[in-house]
Amino acid sequence: MLVSGFIETERRNSAISHGGTDGVSPMSVMWLIPQLLIIGFMETFSIIGLIEFYNKEFPENMRSVGNSLIYLTFSLSSYASRWIITVVEDVTGRDGSRWLTDDINTSRVDKFYFLIAGISLFNFVFLFCARRYQYKDFSKRISLSSNCVMICCN
Repeated sequence: MLVSGFIETERRNSAISHGGTDGVSPMSVMWLIPQLLIIGFMETFSIIGLIEFYNKEFPENMRSVGNSLIYLTFSLSSYASRWIITVVEDVTGRDGSRWLTDDINTSRVDKFYFLIAGISLFNFVFLFCARRYQYKDFSKRISLSSNCVMICCN
């Protein structure tokens, strides 16, 4: 989101300084490539990581439930993003200078991107949780099940 914020700041300044009647910025659309690539890689790696985690850590009969949690997470994040937009519109609209308006050149989408980047810093709590997480110990299960088979077969 930081990349998006910096690019939006430049795009907005470019559109305002060139002052055309149509309000179009002379910046190339290719400036969107870095932020779109970052978002694409992020989504790809997060989905793959979640699928691998759920398939390794969930019991065999609950793997489909684990994989459906991925889509539940996406749907909840859509609701959360709409809630954040509503709060930003309400808070910034109190003094009459809304960040998100119909005209992209008068709105402050760059500030919104920086706000989202700030909120994303809370994702570093994940690092704390991930370090404390204990993976399942499959070696104990294998030895217990092989002993059971030996006892049952004797």
